[in-house]
Amino acid sequence: MNKAIIITGPTASGKSAISIKLAKKINGEILSADSMQIYKMMDIGTAKPDKNEMSHIKHHMIDICGIEQEYSVAQYKKDVIECIKDIVDRKKTPIITGGTGLYIDSLFLNISFKVEKSSMKNYYEDYLCKNGKEALYELLYKRDNQAALSTHPNNTKRVIRYLDILSSFDGTLDEYKEKSLENKSENKYFTFIIDMPRELLYQRINERVDIMLKNGLVKEVTDIIKSGYNISSNALSAIGYKEVIKYLRGYCTYEEMVSILKQNTRNYAKRQITWFKKYKDAKLIDASKFKDADEIACYIRSELVENPEYAKDFT
Repeated sequence: MNKAIIITGPTASGKSAISIKLAKKINGEILSADSMQIYKMMDIGTAKPDKNEMSHIKHHMIDICGIEQEYSVAQYKKDVIECIKDIVDRKKTPIITGGTGLYIDSLFLNISFKVEKSSMKNYYEDYLCKNGKEALYELLYKRDNQAALSTHPNNTKRVIRYLDILSSFDGTLDEYKEKSLENKSENKYFTFIIDMPRELLYQRINERVDIMLKNGLVKEVTDIIKSGYNISSNALSAIGYKEVIKYLRGYCTYEEMVSILKQNTRNYAKRQITWFKKYKDAKLIDASKFKDADEIACYIRSELVENPEYAKDFT
């Protein structure tokens, strides 16, 4: 059984910096667990590591899809498991880093998201065309309000996915996940959740948005649109892109766009924090009690060394 480390937590909590520092200390390679970093051209708004960072530490699961390609959680799990095997075979340590809950679930909770083919997917796609995304989201909310609250109405692909699963299952989505747990996992995961006081996290989120805009987020979105991509695609409904698109189409001022983007990102972070509370076997790390990312990476390494199950792998 191969072993891997997962470092997760809300957006802007410092996961990427910590993972890079840790990878340098334990001969590691990083696998992204961010459902938007898989898309090419979407660099600034997804906070991808820069070329300098990726030149020092090898990264996987970044820039693997075109913006209009479909990519499922099941495909992600399959690809990551193959990556983990390759990394371990080369005597390195896999470090999975990101905040997409479904991606982390598929690994840490060992959930299979495969379901029998259902004719209901076409039904819900047709329902969306006729009634709009708000009405579609309302269907999910009435069927399973917790499932609805775990995603955004604009993410119609995921809303349809959830409705399709629930159309052939009597319980809730969480109950479906419980029943989907497989008996034997391909890998063993040692998971850390980066946490910090809400006020500090929100400050970091606001600062990150300002940096993204300074680094050219509006131009990045403009260039994507000029390349001919459909602005209603799932990828471009991501936070950071949908707000800029709204601004570029004249639906809000620049100042309103900045305010909405910061608020939407803070709301997303709250949903992530709630999502990760179910990871009972994960180690919670309060980042505010450490000086910097390097110090947190040192702490994680010490935790690995002291864990009997991992000591021989990380000393």
